[in-house]
Amino acid sequence: MIAYLLEEIGLSLKDLDYFYVAGAFGTHLNLTSAITVGMYPDLDHDKIICHENTSLKVAYKKKYYKIIIIST
Repeated sequence: MIAYLLEEIGLSLKDLDYFYVAGAFGTHLNLTSAITVGMYPDLDHDKIICHENTSLKVAYKKKYYKIIIIST
């Protein structure tokens, strides 16, 4: 799923420094399982940052670049 979305915008997994996950996806899914079924990109676990409730304001405030946020 993520690889497809990245391809649609001209990026690949190599272009991601970190992958941020927000909402229920950030707190209730098993990280390894989500990677296995393709929901999350196949990155090192320390590069996948899971947060509970967030907004794009946080990303812009901290000046994160090349981010994808999945929110519920």
